[in-house]
Parts: sequence; C-alpha cells; structure tokens
Amino acid sequence: MYKNIIWDFDGTLIDSYPAIAESFLSAPRDHGRTGDLLEISTLAKVSMDHCCQTLSSTYDLPAKVIDQAFRKHWQQSDYFTQRPFPGVLQVCEYICRIGGSNVIVTHRANEATVGILRAHDMTRLFRGWLTKGDGYPQKPDSAAFEAALERFHLEPEKTLGIGDRDIDVMAAKGAGIFACQYGDKKLDVKPDMRVSDYAQLMEWLLKENE
Repeated sequence: MYKNIIWDFDGTLIDSYPAIAESFLSAPRDHGRTGDLLEISTLAKVSMDHCCQTLSSTYDLPAKVIDQAFRKHWQQSDYFTQRPFPGVLQVCEYICRIGGSNVIVTHRANEATVGILRAHDMTRLFRGWLTKGDGYPQKPDSAAFEAALERFHLEPEKTLGIGDRDIDVMAAKGAGIFACQYGDKKLDVKPDMRVSDYAQLMEWLLKENE
C-alpha cells in the first residue's frame, strides 16, 4: 500500500514553467530582443543554471544580467498564475482520505512555496514541506527526502516520491522509496514508474491500495 507522497513542486505539483520562462525572457526583452517562450521553458526544465547559461550565449548577454533580470521579474510573479496541474488536487485529497501524508521537498524559498499553496487553498492537503531555507543539499542528494521521512514519520515502503526531472528520481531512489516520474520527458535515470497525467497515477494508487 502506498499512502504517502513526497512531491517535487515546480513542474510536478505546480505548473510554474510558463511563469519561469516569462521571467527569463525579461532579460533579452529589456535589450530589445525577442525569444521563444516554449524553448525557454524547455531549457528551464533541465535546470535554471542551464537556462541562464544558454540564454547568455544565445543573446550575447552576461549570465549575471540574465540572472538578475530573471530574479527581479520572478519575485513579482503572480502566485495565482502558477496553478496546480490537472488532477493534482484529487490525488492529494485521496492521500488524505486514506490517512496518508502529502509532503513537499523543493528548492523554492518557503515564502513562495507557502504563497502559492495558499493562493490555491492547498495548505490543508499537506503535512508539511522542506524548502530552500531548511538548508538541505539540493537534489539529487537524498538528504531532504530522508529528513522528510523522519520528520513526518513516513514509512519508506509506503511512500513514493514524484518529480519531473532526473534529480527527483535520483533523490527518491537514494532515500529508498518508490520513484515516480511525472511527464513524458526522457530521463537519464530510470524511474520505478512514469505517469503522463494524474488520472493515471490515481488509477494506479487505487489498484495498489485495493
């Protein structure tokens, strides 16, 4: 039985990449240049640093300029525009109904994490979260996952971790829990399971927990 989920935040729980891409685009736009939001979103899904360095090369702008423009715009992003993916609420509510726990492990700052959850009335669905300010090494290090298991008394054999990137899968596996990938992106590491939408995850949970 799987009754607990450790969630990644951006790109897994919350569809924030459009807002991230828009924020990155502010740098070349400030210098009179245009960019492709979809392409930038794809770069950001690899990593923020990868996106910053690639845009620096593409637009011949210092990476520092790209980063500063991104952070300024990102801090002003409207929390309401960063919405949970379709089906996320239903999965979280199901976990609560069966007496399990939803927990978040993210590289995001605590203020933004809580702000977005509150904007969509989601804080009620989570036992808690570990964010950037908690000081754990970033994924793929599994330290934050291990801390979540201990802090919230989650049994590893009843817990799955879900994320959209290699680092999420690696962190989950490193903590000894079932690793699920959300999305169709080809990863360098193999997850225990891949789902393309949350209806698929819900169907699997219901079957596993019969």
